[in-house]
Amino acid sequence: MAKKNEFALDVVSVRLVKDAPIYSEQKINSPEQAMHLVGSVLCEMDREMTCVITEKH
Repeated sequence: MAKKNEFALDVVSVRLVKDAPIYSEQKINSPEQAMHLVGSVLCEMDREMTCVITEKH
């Protein structure tokens, strides 16, 4: 039976993948509105996500 190397480290990778944007039909006027809007989208996701909210010009 081979002895397992007790000093081995597992290696993992994380990749960013561009996905379709999510648009809101409602204007966001406060941090609370942003929190509720983003929260309603993120709660349906099956993995970690990051959101960026930008102002439309």
